[in-house]
Amino acid sequence: MSQAVQTLEGWYVLHDFRSIDWNAWKALTQEERDQATNELLSLMSSWNEVEAEKKRQL
Repeated sequence: MSQAVQTLEGWYVLHDFRSIDWNAWKALTQEERDQATNELLSLMSSWNEVEAEKKRQL
């Protein structure tokens, strides 16, 4: 059996594929798009904080 590819982020990243329903996105109002964008940025900020904390603990 072949081994998983080694990445800096970890093997799980190779399986994390996302897609965007562009028709649904374009159907949203600008206010709804802004809200979704802000929620995504907040989530990503939280992820970055967790990663930064892990590095501080090393």
